Amino acid sequence: IISADPCEHNYVPEVTQIATCDKDGILTYTCLKCDDSYTLVIAAQGHNYQNGACSRCSQKQPASVLKGSLSAGGQAGEQTLISLSQGDKELHRVDASSDSYAVTDILPGTYTMRATKTGCVPVSAELTLEDGENLLDIKVCVFGDVNGDHRLNIGDISKLYAHVRGSRRLQDGYLLICADYNADATLNLRDVTQLYAF
Repeated sequence: IISADPCEHNYVPEVTQIATCDKDGILTYTCLKCDDSYTLVIAAQGHNYQNGACSRCSQKQPASVLKGSLSAGGQAGEQTLISLSQGDKELHRVDASSDSYAVTDILPGTYTMRATKTGCVPVSAELTLEDGENLLDIKVCVFGDVNGDHRLNIGDISKLYAHVRGSRRLQDGYLLICADYNADATLNLRDVTQLYAF
C-alpha cells in the first residue's frame, strides 16, 4: 500500500466576497500545495451614519416620524407649535391645528420636544427617536385647568382647593403647573380665589 505523505499546508488567504455594510463577506484560505481550502466569515461592517448618510456606502439614513394625538385648550382655531431641538438648535417645527400632528424626516436620535400655544402652559419632554414611527400623545392646557379637560369650572376649583388644603394632592407634574392659575410659582388660596372669580 502506497500512502501519500500528508501535506504540510501552506494556506494563502483571499477575500472571495467583500463584506459590505449589511452583508457578510467571505475569506477563503487555499493551500498552495494541494488546493485544500476553508473559509471564514467576515462580519458585515454596519452602517456608519454621519449627517444623514452612511460614510461607507452613501445610503441615506432611515428617517424617524414623531406623531400622535394632540389635545390643546386655549383659543379655538389657534395653532399649537411643536418643535424638536438638540441643545440650543431648533431642528424641526410643525404648526398643528387639528386633533393630531406629525413631524417627519427626522434623523434618529435624542431631542427635546416642546409644544406651545398662546395662553397655555408649555409642554416639554426629552425623547429618543428610533427609525420609523414614534408615537407621543400631547396635551396642552391653560393655567387653571387642573383636571386637563380644557374647561375652567367648579371641578378645577375643587381639585385645586383640595390640593391647597392638603386633603387630596395633585400627582401629575404638568397639571401641578397648570394649577398655578396666577403663574406666580406658588399654589395657594390666591390661585383658588382668582380661579373662582374667573
